[in-house]
Parts: sequence; structure tokens; C-alpha cells
Amino acid sequence: MTNIQATGLDLVTGQQRTYVTGDVLTVPTAGVMLIAGGIGPAGGGSGGGLTFNSGAPVTEGSGGPITMTAAASVGTDQPGAPVNITAGVATGVGSPGSVVVAGAIAAAAGLSAGGATITGGAASASGQTAGFAIVRGGTGFSGANGGSGTVRGGNAAGPGASNGGSISIIGGDAFDTDKNGGGITNTIGRSTGAGFAHWITRTALSGVSGSTLQTLGDRELLSGKRLAVTNNTTTTFVTMSVASNTMIACAVNYTSRANDATDFQVEDGWVTVTAVNKAGTITTDISAKYGNQQSVSAGTLTVTLSVTTGASLVNIQINNNSSLTTTTNDVAYQVKTNSQTTITPS
Repeated sequence: MTNIQATGLDLVTGQQRTYVTGDVLTVPTAGVMLIAGGIGPAGGGSGGGLTFNSGAPVTEGSGGPITMTAAASVGTDQPGAPVNITAGVATGVGSPGSVVVAGAIAAAAGLSAGGATITGGAASASGQTAGFAIVRGGTGFSGANGGSGTVRGGNAAGPGASNGGSISIIGGDAFDTDKNGGGITNTIGRSTGAGFAHWITRTALSGVSGSTLQTLGDRELLSGKRLAVTNNTTTTFVTMSVASNTMIACAVNYTSRANDATDFQVEDGWVTVTAVNKAGTITTDISAKYGNQQSVSAGTLTVTLSVTTGASLVNIQINNNSSLTTTTNDVAYQVKTNSQTTITPS
């Protein structure tokens, strides 16, 4: 079996050398071990790659694992050393490198592919806290946007019984008597000032038998924006699509606020909206408000909801009519639907 080889800088001698299986890689005290691919030619060209491959068995047996472990700390209350894996920085408009953690591809039909796990470190004694694991996009600096973070199940590919992979987010189980299990908290990123972010849940709904992928649609919108409205003026606060020869229905929860910096008014309630689109002609209905409650320190607040239509869409509207000379007059809302639609907040 051929030994594993890696070229790197020996910081004891300052010379490049080739390390092979069985070598002890050492550096001076507080030194850094650098293992790097070759530098690209001066006239232009890519630098050399760097590959870590464990040994393969000659006949039957498991391949050798690859382990990267930072050294343990010594002394009282010393932090553990991190293991950093960082992709290369791009130049100009080039694309930055990616870091990919992937399980092994299945070797044959009917076999399972390998999983990929990112796990925080285990706690080793009573009273300690186990390490956490974070999957997040990169930080944006100097006007750049932060990177997006995506966690998704694997796509199915090829003929046969090919279901897509699921995603499970599960709080940790408790141990011993009367201990709490781990909760789950879904949190959007915080905006600043008048900025806002919405929470949108999307799913597909089943259709007729076939192999075509279903169309994703919005099922829930939790608006992160308090939409400012003009007093006693009807304003569209959310729009929903309704394609030709389809139908939609939804429940809308609203919270209307008004104040003049001295007195304050609020109303919360629900309405249900339905719509059908027959060959481009849309028919709608909206229920009376239900579950609505109101509190005012002075004056009156009358909240009216209505629906209008557009080209393959429905506009859900609100009118806040306060007796105050308002300095604040707005609405926050959420929409829930079991229909195939796109929900667009104002």
C-alpha cells in the first residue's frame, strides 16, 4: 500500500519537505504547522491543490479515517484550540472558494450514501456545557451583504423510488429525573431602524399522479413590517395571487395601532378571505371580523377590512379610522393559507 504524502514547510529547518505516513510533524514551541500545495508559476497559473487521502485496504477491510484534532490545552481555565477550515479568497470579480462537507457517494444501487455531521464537542464532567454547532453564512463587510445560509435535504436523482431527503430539526433529549428537553426557537435576523424582514413558510401541495416536480407556494407569512397607513384611508397591506381557473382561501390576522403620543388605541382580530378565478374573472368574499378585541385610552378606533381584485391577484385592504390626530397609525399582520399562491406583503 502506498504511503500518504503531503508537501509542507518544516518550521524547524525552514525547508520544504514531503511528509509520509508515520512521520511525526513537529514545530518549535508556539509555532504553526503549515501544509500547503505548491505555489503557482510566476508567469501565471493556478497554485497546486492539496488532497488528504487515507489508505485504502488491499483486499477486504475499511479505509483509514482522516482525523484533524487540535491539541488539548494545559493548565487552569485555558480555552481549547479551534480547527479552522477556510476556503480561498478570490480576486477581482472571481468567485470565492467554497467549503464542502459531504458524505461518501453510495457505491452501488440499493446502498446508502454516507452522512455528513457537524457536531459540537461533548462535555466530559458534571456542570460543564457541551459545545455548540453553527451553520451560517459569511459576514459582509464594508457595504457587502452577509452570506445566506441554507440547510436542505438531498435531491433525488435517477429512475426508481427516489424520494427527496427530509430535514429534521430536533431539540436534545433530557437525561435523569425532571430535566428539560431542548427547545426549538426559529428567529429571523434583526433589522435596524425602519428595516424589516418577513418570515415566509413555503410548501407544495399534492396534485395528479406524475413525475413532474410540484410548484412551491406560500403557506404562511409573518410580516416583520408595521405598515404605516393614512388615517381613514383604505390601504392594501397584502396581495395574493390567484391563477386562472384556480381558487384560494386564507385567514388574516391583523393588529391595528393608532396614537397621538398622549392617547393610545389598538385592535386585533381575524378575517377569512376567499377567491376564485374563472378564466380571468375573479370572484371574492371576505368574512366579518371575528375574535377582534380593542383597547383605547381615549377616543374611538374603527377598523374595516376589504378586498379588491387585479390581474390574477387579490388585494387585501385595511382602513384605520381613529378619532385622534394620529402621529402613529399602522398595521402588522400574518396570513395563513392552504392554497397554491404567492403572498406579497406591502
